Amino acid sequence: MKKAQKLIEHNDFKELSKYLLQFEDDKTGLESILYKMVDEALILIFLMTTIANKRNITFWYNIIGDFLLIGTPSIAGSSRLALHMFKKSFEINPKDKDTLRAILDFKKYYIGILTDSEFKYYSEFLLPHE
Repeated sequence: MKKAQKLIEHNDFKELSKYLLQFEDDKTGLESILYKMVDEALILIFLMTTIANKRNITFWYNIIGDFLLIGTPSIAGSSRLALHMFKKSFEINPKDKDTLRAILDFKKYYIGILTDSEFKYYSEFLLPHE
């Protein structure tokens, strides 16, 4: 965390992006940094979204979705953006049951975000995998 914080304090977002990229596929390691830096959430979300768009792998979209839900619930729109991130992950890997469950959980825990038609659509993908 100290390295990430120092990079933010020096506005060195290019190096911060490289630093975050080192944690690709290390969810625990990346989360240990993110959840200690919630005050810098918007910067981190922006940089991780940039990485996600370039790398186009589920890891980044899922970690952003989780961080939006857990680390930034008080920011208006964070739940909807989290759902969008999980949907992006689903587009990349529609067989990932964990991502499908994360999407479907929006119907249960985040009332009014996942529509009935979306719930039905994503539910149909989960059933064959159960």
